[in-house]
Amino acid sequence: MTTQTPPHRGLAAHLASSFAGAGIDNVFRMAAAVLFVLHAGNQHPGDAKAAEHLGAQLSQYAALVFLAPFVLLAPLAGDLGDRLPKHRIMRAVRLADGLILALGAYAVWSGSLAMIFATLALLGCASAFFGTIKLSAMPELVPPARLMAGNGALAAVTLVAILVGKGLGSLANPQAMADYPRLAAVLPDALANPTGMVLLVGGALVALGVAGAWRVPALPAADPGKRHRPLDYPGQMRVLFRTPGLAVPALSLAGFWGLAIVAEVLLVPIATYAFHLGGPGTALLVVALTFGIVAGSLLAPLLASNAYPAGLPLAGAALAGIGLIAAGGQAHHFLLAGTGTAADAGLFAALLFITGMGAGLWDVPMQALLQQRAPAAVRNQAMAGVGVLTSVGMLAAMGASLGLSQVLDSAQVYQVFGGTALALALAGAWIYRFQVGAWVVAVLARLLWDLRVSGLEHLPERGGAVVVANHLSYADGIALLARSPRHCRFLIHAPFLRVPVLGWLLRAAGAIPVDPREGRRALVNAIDAAVAACQAGEVVLVFPEGKLSRSGQLDAFRGGVARIAERAGAPVVPAYLHGLHGTWMSRSELRARPSLRRRVSVRFGAPLPPDTAPALLRAAVLDLGHQHA
Repeated sequence: MTTQTPPHRGLAAHLASSFAGAGIDNVFRMAAAVLFVLHAGNQHPGDAKAAEHLGAQLSQYAALVFLAPFVLLAPLAGDLGDRLPKHRIMRAVRLADGLILALGAYAVWSGSLAMIFATLALLGCASAFFGTIKLSAMPELVPPARLMAGNGALAAVTLVAILVGKGLGSLANPQAMADYPRLAAVLPDALANPTGMVLLVGGALVALGVAGAWRVPALPAADPGKRHRPLDYPGQMRVLFRTPGLAVPALSLAGFWGLAIVAEVLLVPIATYAFHLGGPGTALLVVALTFGIVAGSLLAPLLASNAYPAGLPLAGAALAGIGLIAAGGQAHHFLLAGTGTAADAGLFAALLFITGMGAGLWDVPMQALLQQRAPAAVRNQAMAGVGVLTSVGMLAAMGASLGLSQVLDSAQVYQVFGGTALALALAGAWIYRFQVGAWVVAVLARLLWDLRVSGLEHLPERGGAVVVANHLSYADGIALLARSPRHCRFLIHAPFLRVPVLGWLLRAAGAIPVDPREGRRALVNAIDAAVAACQAGEVVLVFPEGKLSRSGQLDAFRGGVARIAERAGAPVVPAYLHGLHGTWMSRSELRARPSLRRRVSVRFGAPLPPDTAPALLRAAVLDLGHQHA
């Protein structure tokens, strides 16, 4: 049985090792991209369009070479990740980085395109092994409650490493020192040439990576006796597509990384030929894109909802698509005019920031969702399968980009991919329209109220349950759902279902109607529907008072809740709401003025047996109210 490692020590070391790996990759990849642009300019002097076309093609081929090992080695990486301790694989990869970097420095010094491609392939091999372990180790390094925040930190650290790597890698342009003499004056002589920059910066990152990997706590093998199957692509795909809840986020991540690789690879040609930027100027565009992704990654844990997981990533994908369409449109204008300057790149940088923010909001929730849903016994296989899908997605995107580049310029390719992302996000928003709507309502509730929730550990993670709460206002259900990790179906008066828009949302949410025109029959039907929902593993929210409280005091509980719980055999979780009485959505005669950030609190209590009498349920809710006071 795997022991829980101390979260802060384990996570910090893992972040350092991940930072180093991403930094090494991107120092060299950016240096290679700059050298490709220089090579293209030397091949087509005086012909900017031909040079842009060749530079973009070489950068796209380099991306394909770097990505191919992710597909070829993913089954082996997943297999070894189950059979060997993860911390040993991390250490081996970080040590191999030093040897690969030495070859890369020689490739930059010699200017050999073949050796540059070979170095990129070896870096891809190292990343293929580390990438799977990096994600599958997260649930062993942080507790479940911090998994989303841990993934946000991992994404942010990785992206900062990408930023640092690309920024320093862009200095591989020998002309950069001549164009920016002040920068050259403050840099050590060893950094003022491409080979020295790759060796010194890369060497420092290798040292950091090795130190971090050796500080990661021991992570025992998940299945050391597992049969060795290094080419088990079908097995990994079976894990992804047969384990409930994994296929959609895995495919979503494949789309995300396809968009990301195209945006990254074509950035250098756009910066060079649309805005005539040198290395440092290009680095600033990378900064804008990366800071956007970091901002989105750090915001994601604050905006995500476990109960409605589709909402945030779909909104992020739409934002990324819109940003990329707009950025491509502006760059295309200057590519045609040929008059773009560094000053014109300001708006382009802002649009890249927006694109990056959407990307961060898209990526982090999907990573956390996969880690939460993948069973521990097959988590490494699942992450390896995700690696295969994302690599295939990136390869397909690069192939499509190469094809489009035959007839479109780099900025127009941006627009095509941005439009595709937006269209898919809108299609997903329609398919998951209830989740998106509920997520929007939950986020608005968090913004409107200072919403405090305690006792969530008492709500069962899975299986049927009945939540009983006091009833202060028409917004009580929203307050309970805004922070609940699970979606709750609730009983509601049927006339509300006939209100335009609101009724559609309530029906989509699975609200259980109680029609007063049907008398007792309505209550019986509602109880039957609630029992069926609990037996199907859903959570049902009931307000046993049967009406809004005018005084704010708890009234007597009716007997329907006991019949629901007892017939379904589901536990009853008491909950107490405070802060909504006296608002405009209550029936209080003394209503306070509407105010932003009103303090609203929800407290959940320990589950009670299904046969608990209504009077005892009322006493449990009342006791939670006394604890609040």
